[in-house]
Order: sequence, then C-alpha cells, then structure tokens
Amino acid sequence: MNKYNSGIELKTYDPKSEVYTMKLRRTTFEERLEIVNWVIVNNMNYKEAASRFQIRYALVYKWTKDYEKKGAKALRYKKRGPKAKSAVDESSLSEVERLKLALERE
Repeated sequence: MNKYNSGIELKTYDPKSEVYTMKLRRTTFEERLEIVNWVIVNNMNYKEAASRFQIRYALVYKWTKDYEKKGAKALRYKKRGPKAKSAVDESSLSEVERLKLALERE
C-alpha cells in the first residue's frame, strides 16, 4: 500500500482481512479484560489482538475505547430485550385482578 500522496510504500502494512469478517463468538468478562489489557500493553495493536484472540477487530477496538472511558464495568454484557414486568403486590389486588394476573402468568 502506498502512503497517501507520497508514493512511499509502507513496510509495516499487513492486511489481515479475516480479522474484520470473523464469526462472532461469545466471550466472558475475564476474556474481554485480558484482551483489552493485551492491547494496551502492546501499543494499541488492535489488528494483532483480533488475530491472536480470534475476535473481530471492531469488537477489540470498541472494548478498548469503552474500557478507557468507563473502566472494567464497561466490559460486562448488558442484558438486552424487553424489560421484566414489575412486581405486583398481590395483597392489594381484588380477587378478579388476582385471577387475571394468574392467567397472564400461565
């Protein structure tokens, strides 16, 4: 790859297209923390980390940026999907409302 507008060829350019298109795999909090720490220790080398840990480049980059902004808690998975229905105090419901609630739960 030629350096932009100068015709100088970069010797360090190493295209690894597979790190951009890898299949997703589930990682634990400890794995994500290990990957981010490796990236920081190894001079922010996202591409090498993606190749080494078999994770997509974009995830490595995102985790590292999130870690820098919010710390380790940013690497925990956040539950997605619909929110759980709020707990209902059944003692204050009438019998009809209690029966309706029981039918909804089934």
